[in-house]
Order: sequence, then C-alpha cells, then structure tokens
Amino acid sequence: GRYVETPCGRWGICCKETVDELEVLLDSDSSTASDAQCATSTVALRPEEVRRSSWCALGTCVLSSFGPGVVLRYRVEDDMHEVQLWGPLSQGQNRAFLRREALQEVLPAL
Repeated sequence: GRYVETPCGRWGICCKETVDELEVLLDSDSSTASDAQCATSTVALRPEEVRRSSWCALGTCVLSSFGPGVVLRYRVEDDMHEVQLWGPLSQGQNRAFLRREALQEVLPAL
C-alpha cells in the first residue's frame, strides 16, 4: 500500500484501505511518538487523518510524463517518487525522481 504519515508524525505502510478507514503498519524507524495511539505497531486511521502520503504503493507500475516505469522508493523529506523508467525492450533504463504531478496513472502489471 501507500506510504502514509500519521497524525503523530510517524510513517507507515497502508496495509488495508477502505473508504472509511486505513490500517497502517508503522515504520519501526520513525521518530519516537508521545501519542498513545501511535505507540503501537499498527494504527487505524480515518482518511482525513492522513497528513501526507505517497502517490501509490512502492512496486506499482505507473505511466509518468517521461514514460512507463515502476515506483521504487518514496522520499518523505521532499515528496519525491523514485521511478525506474522503462525503455523499449529494456534498453536505456533510467531512474527519475518525480513529483506526484508527473505520475499520470497506474498501469496493470503484465
């Protein structure tokens, strides 16, 4: 799932998402939380409680403004997505650091 920031400032992976609730597995490397809700390893959040998030899950195939690729990493400090771009017949593979505006749609994995 998407990488999300909780109200207490900890980051985690959204492992279950419905219209009304997200279940987030907290990152053990996130900053120490004083909030009792974020002291556990998983939290349930309402969608409006998410402070920030990646555009999609890591490993997702996407179409970007630079062509198709796969999201490798999300950099929280500047909201950048590292994308391995695909060239024709795997030629010219390049990595790009893209803002969410450059990510256009999720592609089906074949």
